[in-house]
Amino acid sequence: QLIGKEGRNLTDIQKELVRKLNATFYSETLPTIANRHTNDVALLKAHVAGIGQCNKDLANNSLTAASLKNIYDAASSASQTCAQEEAAASAASGRALGAMNSFLKGTKPPSSTMPAVKGPTPKMDLWVQTNLAFHKQFNTSYYSLKATMTAAQAAHVAKACECRDRKS
Repeated sequence: QLIGKEGRNLTDIQKELVRKLNATFYSETLPTIANRHTNDVALLKAHVAGIGQCNKDLANNSLTAASLKNIYDAASSASQTCAQEEAAASAASGRALGAMNSFLKGTKPPSSTMPAVKGPTPKMDLWVQTNLAFHKQFNTSYYSLKATMTAAQAAHVAKACECRDRKS
């Protein structure tokens, strides 16, 4: 039995109206709401899946970025180390060249003027022995310094090439 707001029974017209509203609600409105709710759930699931994929992509991209950063940091460190080693090799080459130049500038050979008497005299013996001793010592020092200088220059060139090749 249908009773109105004020406690009176509904008229037949009111009852018919309530039945039609109920019928429309259950046959049209409620299924439409349920259908829209189902569509909303499907849309939310699609968004959740999309967000999940974004999360996976972000995690993968983060790992890739971290890996690339590590590679960059290692290459940068290697490049800096190479540059420092090249600078050290250049300095060593410069020191070797300086040592050779100082040696050559500071070397004072004995007199090149032979004694007046050209023959086996004590003065000639002394001149020959003095020059021979000087040239033996000069020869040993010169070739030792030259070998050091050549090795230092070669080491610098090799390190410079290595660093240049690493950059390319």
